Amino acid sequence: MKKVYLALAVLVIVVYTSIAYRIIEKKWVSFRKAENYYQNYKYKKAIDNYLIALQHGIKLSLVVRGLGNSSSILGDYDYVVEFLKKQIYEDEKNSDIIIAIGDFFIQIDQFDKVEGIYKNYLKYYPDSYKVKIALADYYSYDKNYKESVKFYDKILKTIPENYKEKSKLKLYYARILIFAEEYEKAFDVYQELIKDNGKTHEYQIELVNLFLIRKKYLKAVNEVSKINKKYLSDSSDIFLANSLAYLGKNKKAEKIYKKHLKKYPNDQAVIENLKNNKKDSEQLLQNIMQTKLIFSSNEKDLLAFARFYQRNRSYSIAENAFIELIKIHKKVLYVTELANTYVYDRKLDDAIKAYNQALELDKNSIPLKKQLAFALSWNNEDLKALKLLNELYKDNKNDQSVGLEIARIYMRENRFIDAKSLLNKLIADFPNNLNICIENANFEAIIGHPKKSKDMFLCILEKTNYRDNIYLQFANSLSASGNFYVAERIYKELLQRNKKNEEVKFKLAFLYASTQRYEKAQEIYDQFIFNSVQVERALSQLSELKIITKEYDKALFYSKKVYEKKDNDISKLQLGRIYFLNKDYQKAIDILASITSADETICLIYLARSYEKLGDFNNAKKYFQKAIDLNKCDAEAAFYLLEIDSSICNYQNLLESTQQTKELQTLAKLYSEKGFYNIAIEFLNKALKIDPDCFFASLDLARLYAIYKNFDASYEILNRLDNDFINNYKIILTKARAFSWNKDFEKSILTYEELRSLNALDPVIIRELARIYSWDQKPYLSYEIYDIALKDSVDNDLKNEIILTAINNQKLLANIFCNQNTIFCTYEEILKKIKNNYYNLNKNEKNKIERILLNLSSKYNVQKSIFLEQQSKWEFYMQNYLRSKFYMDHLRALHPYNLEALFDLAQDQSILGLCSKSIKTYEEILEIDPMHNIVNIAYARNKILFNPYIQMKDYYYEEKGRGDLDRMISNKTNLNFGFPIKCDQVITASAIRWTDEPTYEQNSRIFDVNNLMDIVYPSYGYAFEYNGVLSPFIKTKANFSQKFYLKNFRKTNLGFVHLMFNLNGYLNLDASYDVENQLDNIFSLRQKIQTKTPSILATAIIKKRLEFEGYYKHYKYSDNNYINHARIDLIYKTTFFPKIFRLGVWTEYRQSQKLSEYIYSGNDLINIINPYWTPNKYYAFRFFAWWYHNFSNPLINSNQIHYYELKLFSGTDTEKNPTITFEGSWYYGIGNHFTFNIKGLLHRSILWNSQSIWAEIKYQF
Repeated sequence: MKKVYLALAVLVIVVYTSIAYRIIEKKWVSFRKAENYYQNYKYKKAIDNYLIALQHGIKLSLVVRGLGNSSSILGDYDYVVEFLKKQIYEDEKNSDIIIAIGDFFIQIDQFDKVEGIYKNYLKYYPDSYKVKIALADYYSYDKNYKESVKFYDKILKTIPENYKEKSKLKLYYARILIFAEEYEKAFDVYQELIKDNGKTHEYQIELVNLFLIRKKYLKAVNEVSKINKKYLSDSSDIFLANSLAYLGKNKKAEKIYKKHLKKYPNDQAVIENLKNNKKDSEQLLQNIMQTKLIFSSNEKDLLAFARFYQRNRSYSIAENAFIELIKIHKKVLYVTELANTYVYDRKLDDAIKAYNQALELDKNSIPLKKQLAFALSWNNEDLKALKLLNELYKDNKNDQSVGLEIARIYMRENRFIDAKSLLNKLIADFPNNLNICIENANFEAIIGHPKKSKDMFLCILEKTNYRDNIYLQFANSLSASGNFYVAERIYKELLQRNKKNEEVKFKLAFLYASTQRYEKAQEIYDQFIFNSVQVERALSQLSELKIITKEYDKALFYSKKVYEKKDNDISKLQLGRIYFLNKDYQKAIDILASITSADETICLIYLARSYEKLGDFNNAKKYFQKAIDLNKCDAEAAFYLLEIDSSICNYQNLLESTQQTKELQTLAKLYSEKGFYNIAIEFLNKALKIDPDCFFASLDLARLYAIYKNFDASYEILNRLDNDFINNYKIILTKARAFSWNKDFEKSILTYEELRSLNALDPVIIRELARIYSWDQKPYLSYEIYDIALKDSVDNDLKNEIILTAINNQKLLANIFCNQNTIFCTYEEILKKIKNNYYNLNKNEKNKIERILLNLSSKYNVQKSIFLEQQSKWEFYMQNYLRSKFYMDHLRALHPYNLEALFDLAQDQSILGLCSKSIKTYEEILEIDPMHNIVNIAYARNKILFNPYIQMKDYYYEEKGRGDLDRMISNKTNLNFGFPIKCDQVITASAIRWTDEPTYEQNSRIFDVNNLMDIVYPSYGYAFEYNGVLSPFIKTKANFSQKFYLKNFRKTNLGFVHLMFNLNGYLNLDASYDVENQLDNIFSLRQKIQTKTPSILATAIIKKRLEFEGYYKHYKYSDNNYINHARIDLIYKTTFFPKIFRLGVWTEYRQSQKLSEYIYSGNDLINIINPYWTPNKYYAFRFFAWWYHNFSNPLINSNQIHYYELKLFSGTDTEKNPTITFEGSWYYGIGNHFTFNIKGLLHRSILWNSQSIWAEIKYQF
């Protein structure tokens, strides 16, 4: 019978156990399975089993971490979310489920969903304290401290007194009040906690910290003196000792000092404090003031404290707390948590050190090795990271995250073949891993397959319902392939959903920099700095932005700030690169040589290039070779090695050995920058042979063909790309520029308008379109296009924003209302006055105005730069070159990287004769863009102006009329040698031959005329001349020459001095004094008649089409006579440069003191007193037509100008002498060194005829 009972009992136990296993224990079995799968990197199976465990009733809080991590690694959590939603539906009242789901979303970086989940729950269950607390904590985590405080206020007012964790809530509340800078309320809460709780030291410590934060050091001293030393950490008890000493409790202080020194005998600060005990209260106070925080000695309390601040992203406090924990007890947990906090805080150098310390404590920890490898990779220490990751991957091929990180490093190192092979393997092994699929799509974008990448991303986005983090990566891939406008729209859409998304803001700033909207990029970085958010990253990116714009001094400024904050290899590499770009090669070497890990290939290349610039070619070759040994794919180092050996044209081996498209593109870029376009094209053609679908190589080839003037080939590629990639910014812009380079302005304008249809207010496109109209000689249309960007003025926006602030400051309001219809002047004025504290605003008001100014800074910079460019172009068009230069100088100061502005400035300088300055400006442009073909031409031609020249001139002149008064044939031949001083000042030495041949009237009555016929009077001489541009406003020239006749006549001295003034483009004056021979006939030759003529010439452009010219001359003759001569011209332009047609009228007046007097002996004319034309109350009127055509190619101001001009004059005078005159000239530059110039004149009238021809040929070495 006993046996029966025993058997029944066993049977009952078995049945019960089976039921318990099936019903109760099954959840634990599934949970353990899930954990096991997670440990073995089988994340999909882990998720499935976590969800099974949930179905069997396990608490969601237990599986959230594993679910979150597994989902993050796979990148796919949508079906997990659906499952969790089902859980809510089935048990909607369960607040624990809601909180756990919120934690899950935080775990997978979907913060924006958390608030909605909690708020939605509280709609239906408003009394749930747990969810209210979770929402308050979420707000704190999201740094929305005001909302967090608001919720805590509500919670603490309504929560029951017997709520078991009320003290903990109050403590969190106090900490969040400090975050919100509500210090007085925080003080009250701490006082309540100290009063209501027996365990007061934790709250006292935090109260001391509150006083330290507020810099109320005496209160901190008094409070800390109440705390027992045993509750303070080792470093914090020194603060207690200092406080006790300061309060005069020297024995207690001395005891603490000595006890501390037993543990830390080399602590010099404490040794000094011990010496100063009782003596120097000022020094003690200084020591007290250096303390930032104090900490508890209780590990549990301190760990909770550290984790609170870690979770709330106050990383510096958390880091200090973990450091204190490590001092108390060096556990793997504490060191690992410190390393993790450094990672969250982007302090990767410190994180790497901490992970290494943790590995010293637990040498075989795989998770720690992984974390270290990832930190190395994120810190760009690719070689070290790759070595460790390969070891991990070799041990476990199932570790998807490790394999994926290796693939990412391969991509960064341009090892695309290896990257593709590994990605293919990962996709085959883990088809459900969404992160691998995303990385594969990114890879296709990186190697130049944007179409394939886009298709992949769209497929992934469809599956994930356009999840934000994937949508962001899609935008990044679009940006990389030049589809900027679509990428920009996505970034802005993401920011609308989450305005605090810092990563999106950085990506948007990078996009703006990529599209040359530098002002907008700068504004975003400045906002980060202003808000004290990710300051080091913003400064570093600002430095990179200034490298792009070639503002190396500013890049150095920002980079030094980063280096001061963060002395690591990454900051050193950036600083070293900038020293190199700033041509401070020794400093570059010094800092680059100290780098041990970060991106060693780039570091070695810059080291080598620095040595090369200093002429140390042995070291340069050594470091280039090291770079090649380190990275066999590095074509850049191989290129520079060839350059050092002067073998840059022996490129065939390099072409054959390079097999990666990215490296071939790099070599093409390097060769094109040196001007070897045909070689660059070969490299790109090979890249396209390897990968015919490579978008980047195709676009680069199209651009190079356009630069190389093979426009048909360029258009063919661009049209094909345009068909494949609709509305791609890069393609359309390259096409528009190619059309403009080919002077097909109509097509260029249409193409720019296509871009404007995608983004009508893009300032880059507005600028470039306006320039095209300007180049196409359509200045009015150009002006209107510039106006598009100026209509909605920044001043108007500023006015509206300031009104919204409701700041009642009369001076400020006067500024915004008194300045009417301005574009940016009010902004400038307020900005200046804010800096000078002119308005006497309080701190809060000043902060508001500064924030408004910052948020409008890009618009201000854009509008000011466009206005200055618009006005400069207009003044240049109006031929007011000095005023054009004025605007250009301001634009250059604002935007030193604006190549159009710099080129126009160089043209202004060249036209004004400032060729030394124009050369420097051209050099600035070539520093920014070495491939700028027009600037290269202009620069080469202007450089020639610095060289000596030799010039041959010949001038023939003949006049007949007024009886025997105007009868002379003159010929003058010069051989000139020019010696430029800085090119804008030239000294010329000349050897001259003259021939003067008087002629005679057919029935001349001159005595002995038959014997005088056909006699030529040759003479020789020399001249020295100086031409100089003293400033943009003043030019001068001076000449001295002597003329020696070979027979009959003595020598004569000749010369002139001119001073020319440009009165700011409004009026040009030429004040001169000339000494000339007046050889009109045989008698003036015999009498050696000379004139000494002071004169003043004035020219002005009244309006664009209407010009004025006038002069006055006072001829003082050597025979004591003088003639006054004045003339006024009015000229009207019907067309404009380069084909100018003018119509005009001029009138002149001449008056002689004495008239010509003929002396006869019988019928023979033996002399003429005043032997030259002496008009009396003479007036003349002329109408004229003037055609000028400049066909220089390119159409720039240089020594190689090509033009011709024709003039036709007709009119009459008070002598009733109708006249007609024709003038023509042709100036032609041959090559870069020769110029040829010829001019001719033909004048016919009743009383007087003349003709002349003038020719010169010049060679400048």
